[in-house]
Amino acid sequence: MYCKPSRNAEPKRKRQLGINLFPVLVSVPLLALLAFVSFIFTNDLQRIKNLALSTSNSHLPQILAKQQMLLNVENMRRNIALVYSASDPTISRNAGITAQALIAESVFEETSVDFSSKMDEIRPQLLRLIELRQQSYLAEDRLHHAEIFFSNVLGRLLMRAGMEYSYPLRHSARHLDKDFSRNTANKQGLQESLRPLMDMCAKAEQADPPERTLLKDCGEFRTNWDGIVSNWTQLARGHVEAKQLWNTLDGKLRELSDAVSTHEAEWIYRSMSHINEEVSRIKELFPIMGTALLAGLLATLLLIHLQILRPLSLLSQALRTIRSGHSISELPRVRIRELQDVLDVLPDISRHMDELNTRSGQLAQERDQYADLSFRDALTGVYNRRALEETMERIPARTPLALLMLDLDFFKNYNDRFGHQAGDAALKAVAQATQKALLRDSDRIFRYGGEEFTIILAGAGQYSAMTVAQRILEEVTALDLVHPDSRTGKLTVSIGIAHRSFGEDADICEVLTHADQALYEAKTSGRNRIVLFEG
Repeated sequence: MYCKPSRNAEPKRKRQLGINLFPVLVSVPLLALLAFVSFIFTNDLQRIKNLALSTSNSHLPQILAKQQMLLNVENMRRNIALVYSASDPTISRNAGITAQALIAESVFEETSVDFSSKMDEIRPQLLRLIELRQQSYLAEDRLHHAEIFFSNVLGRLLMRAGMEYSYPLRHSARHLDKDFSRNTANKQGLQESLRPLMDMCAKAEQADPPERTLLKDCGEFRTNWDGIVSNWTQLARGHVEAKQLWNTLDGKLRELSDAVSTHEAEWIYRSMSHINEEVSRIKELFPIMGTALLAGLLATLLLIHLQILRPLSLLSQALRTIRSGHSISELPRVRIRELQDVLDVLPDISRHMDELNTRSGQLAQERDQYADLSFRDALTGVYNRRALEETMERIPARTPLALLMLDLDFFKNYNDRFGHQAGDAALKAVAQATQKALLRDSDRIFRYGGEEFTIILAGAGQYSAMTVAQRILEEVTALDLVHPDSRTGKLTVSIGIAHRSFGEDADICEVLTHADQALYEAKTSGRNRIVLFEG
């Protein structure tokens, strides 16, 4: 029983302050010091502001001009890239015109010798790139038409040879892969596939008497094939040169962009140097003002620590002591009235907490007992259908898992022959054997209903599920429960398996349905086996 100390034993009270008055007394000296520092720095900051305005009025237009130049250089880079990479000749031609116009604009007039020389180098190289791309488009057209003629004569030769028309050209010169090494491999593969026709034409030339129609088709076949190879080679060579030109132009434009950025940075540096001179004068005052502010701040923090933080620490220690179930010792008195009021009620809180802890411990023990009973099957001791439903709700979507449905074979006949007590014993034995076959603590077995059980293997794949299922069959067989109606003469089980891979959208209920379908297939295909749902 807790007894309050007598009034005579109460220690002498210190003069206390209200918690609302304490912040005022602490902040007034600090605010006065801040006002003094602000007054000193205001004049210096005003001078810096005047310098900044002067800098912006004199140098900002030049900086904006440099920024516009940067935008034009980047636009030129994008258009040159379009000239090289566009599959539509109209887009490539328009991009080339835009790039030439950007070169000719007055925004590129620059007194720098390096800038002017690079622009002189870019102009002829751009014209050569445009010329190469136009030649490539023409070569693609010629290759396209050559493929069409080649397809016609190829069809006639294949029909004459009695071969299936399995070498169609897709007439895709306009859509050639940019990876020309891949196109080379495709061309070589096609050439090898046409080898039988070339051999047939060679034999036709040696035939006596020669067949003129065949010789004519063979001649057109060779002529069109040579034209395809010639146009494709020209197209590949033009692409190599165009790629080299594009890389060169892109590199030079990057250098121009860097040069413009450097000039802009120089302008900013010169502008800021004037402001830096004023800032250096302010820095001379920082040690004095900083020391004064630091001293005021430290004094404030010390006062807060002694009058607020330290009592709060004592209060926290007392609360931790109460929470651990121990009694608290006498606490020192503090100057903040509200904190002292809290400290005064701690003994009563300690007594009530002891009572609450005792009662809550009893309630928690009873709750855990009832909760465990509500999730366990009374007969087999494994988890029940309610536990299965809650477990399925907690499994995150799209995570890998395997689900097994297990059913005792001919269990109704077993009950009819040996009685329900023997059937209940068999259910317990199978449940225990299945639990023994599981590999991980996280694997769970549930009684789904009657003689059916469900096993959830979180994070498991197909191989792991098959391994567990095989172990279950072996453990049940090892029980050696006699069942005359079974083919093996022993009680056996059938298992259906379904699994969900990582990232798969299948719902857990859908996986359960698939496992049930696999179980049905196992029952109808002979029982005492494992069936994996294949979708």
